[in-house]
Amino acid sequence: MPNRTTHSVMLGLALLASAATHTLAQEAQPSGSTKALDDLLLPVDKGGSLTWVSVVEPGESIFPSLVVGQATIKPDEADEDPTALGDPMGLLGVGIVSPGIALPVRVTVSAPDIMEESAFTGKLMKEGETYAISPKIKWKFKELLKSRQQMPVNVTFKVKVGNRPEEEKTQTVTLRTINDCPYVMHIGDEVRDTRWMFAAYVNEDHPWVDQILKESLGTGIVDSFIGYQSGKEEDVLNQVFSIWQTLQKRGIRYSDVSTNSIESATVASQHVRFLDESIVAHQANCVDGAIMFASLLRKIGLQPSLVFVPGHCYLAVSITRDGSRTIGLETTVIGKAVHEDFEKPTLHLRPSFEKASLDTFNLAVKIGSENLASHLPKINDPLNEDHVMISIAEAREIGVRPMPYVPAEAASQPPTAPAKPGKD
Repeated sequence: MPNRTTHSVMLGLALLASAATHTLAQEAQPSGSTKALDDLLLPVDKGGSLTWVSVVEPGESIFPSLVVGQATIKPDEADEDPTALGDPMGLLGVGIVSPGIALPVRVTVSAPDIMEESAFTGKLMKEGETYAISPKIKWKFKELLKSRQQMPVNVTFKVKVGNRPEEEKTQTVTLRTINDCPYVMHIGDEVRDTRWMFAAYVNEDHPWVDQILKESLGTGIVDSFIGYQSGKEEDVLNQVFSIWQTLQKRGIRYSDVSTNSIESATVASQHVRFLDESIVAHQANCVDGAIMFASLLRKIGLQPSLVFVPGHCYLAVSITRDGSRTIGLETTVIGKAVHEDFEKPTLHLRPSFEKASLDTFNLAVKIGSENLASHLPKINDPLNEDHVMISIAEAREIGVRPMPYVPAEAASQPPTAPAKPGKD
């Protein structure tokens, strides 16, 4: 029997794949057997004692990004299971073996720092059946969005069945940071591909977007952002280029930094910068850069997609309204022309920043488009699990919303270095 308290990830994946058949065909479908709740629970003894376990998935961790990212995904009613009770998208719950027939059950989950007390009430209809019960958690979303450093949290589970006394267990789990994006999960023997989660980091509603677009108009490359209205591919490319040059003027460079402080054998995750973090840090890795550009391009009415291949991510952008023409954009090239470098004195002749910016943009389109052409056969191959293209528009259609912008709390400055001791 599947671990139904964690089937939400599989469900979100199924929804996304059905909404984006041609782009998400390669999201890995769950395969093989999963570790069953039955394997975690002991059989009911002759005295009919209560047997239950608390379950927190994935990997005994709470990922704020996963909680927020799937909050508005609607479950597929076709997946209803009479032994899966409560929230079909639940990540916390209990597995319980029913000690009788049609017994009333109440399950409560609480962790005051990140959720209000949440409860499920219902009935265990069949004696000896294993039920997965996930209360609808009343998350404190604003608190989750503020999570910038992993920390332990206590989650308390309470179970009351029939006339038996209420039983309670407290499990200490890890609260991950909002920047930690889980993209592969191992649930028992089952592997679940959750790369659709990266679409939640694309935030076309970010309050910094308008300022970047204002600066992009200031380049003079375009007079306004019109999306696909003119019907000309050149106009679309110029809009993308104006944003490219603006980010180069802001000093964005490529930085291959994505390490998380927690390594897990059951969850593969990556630290992802939000748009404002990339701009402030003046750096972005391949995922950060693709997400930053996708956020800006979504805002001006273009249709970007995130392309994932083994060890890399880049951007794809439709340059026609109907999607018949799509280019790739290799965002890691952006640091090859940074405005401040052209303000430094030099004895050597060099091109203007504007020319260098255009050259790097053309190079990014060339590399990205060549890679996209070579990767498309694998992206469209239903047996290939390593290549996937995630359409942001299609992710939005099935409920993957942008994670709201919540500024990180101002960190205290490190202490100044001690003065060198003087000589006597």
